Amino acid sequence: MQNQSKQIPIADVLSLTTGCLLGKFLDMHLLAAFVAGRPIHTHEFTEKAFWKKLREAVYAQHPSLRDVKPLRVINRKAPEAEVNAYIAEQSKLFGAVLEIFPGSDA
Repeated sequence: MQNQSKQIPIADVLSLTTGCLLGKFLDMHLLAAFVAGRPIHTHEFTEKAFWKKLREAVYAQHPSLRDVKPLRVINRKAPEAEVNAYIAEQSKLFGAVLEIFPGSDA
């Protein structure tokens, strides 16, 4: 089993933990598969229990992320400038990238 960590952009990590997509869906999807330790089918993202497992796996590695408030989104779309400002603010707190280790079948 491969246990090598990856450096993941904070936007992708927060997309997974907050449920607010801050970058590309593909990047968040690849992170979810890495954290879960297996391929993820798109329909699995509709399952609240699955999201919780993924979040908890990330929180186990970075407990301070539990306190991050999601970006406030109106009509499901935040202006790009607000998204960029949010990512910059979180990058100052946690760094632009986080080391994430793979999971095993979340």
